[in-house]
Amino acid sequence: MELRVREWRFSNGAFGHVPAGPGPFGAVLVVHAPSWEMAGWCNRDALWFAAHGLVGMPAYNDPVGALDALRDVPFVSGRIGVFAVGEGVAALPGLLASGAVDAIAIHGAAPVDVGAVVAQGVPLFLSHGGADERFPMATSQALEQAQRAKGGVVEAHYYPGMDHGLNDADAANSNTARWVGFLVRHLQALPGEK
Repeated sequence: MELRVREWRFSNGAFGHVPAGPGPFGAVLVVHAPSWEMAGWCNRDALWFAAHGLVGMPAYNDPVGALDALRDVPFVSGRIGVFAVGEGVAALPGLLASGAVDAIAIHGAAPVDVGAVVAQGVPLFLSHGGADERFPMATSQALEQAQRAKGGVVEAHYYPGMDHGLNDADAANSNTARWVGFLVRHLQALPGEK
């Protein structure tokens, strides 16, 4: 049996997942809370992306360095996005300031400088549980409003009564399909790209 997804070691020493084949592929940096306890979630999400044709790289404690390492991958097309969850959104202003990011997906946003996240008008996906016990929906709603006010692309999904992890398998699977699909649409390599 041939694997459809391969493990990859990036230039910064981190492991992630890449689609089988020569590429080029778009890529996603996965950022959760800046702690090792979130490593399993980061790796799981990176695997989701690789299974759907994008390079998936988890970032734990140095997201800007991880973004640079992602750019070093020879079969990455240059289209790079960020998937941030919870406290991971704190890394977004620094990532956006460090270079081009082509799309952002956020689930369960913690408080962040809204203006810094929407300043460049990067396509934005948002999802949030209405009963999120960790982070209220206010930041996600503020990001949505600010992005719409700038005329930027935004796709928002709110789940009334759901907690941070979306405590219903159908809702969680539906939401995963939405954020993966959003990033695939915005990051998929175009014919003729590197």
